Amino acid sequence: DGVWGAGNYKDLIKEIENIFQEGGRGASFKCFGKDFTITKTNGDRFLISSSTDFNYEALNINGAFIAAHKFATGK
Repeated sequence: DGVWGAGNYKDLIKEIENIFQEGGRGASFKCFGKDFTITKTNGDRFLISSSTDFNYEALNINGAFIAAHKFATGK
């Protein structure tokens, strides 16, 4: 939870990485008013989704977050 902007999104990424390192199966966060969930796939990829209107598979958490940001802001 929290307000994450361009200046501190790396802190969010680090927190999500820690969740996975500690054996967590996923994490949820809000970005520009949209709720997102990120989970690790069977491989070393990450699936990020928002409701039923957005699904993106990325090689790393940073890539997943960038895709979520683009989706949430339209940029």
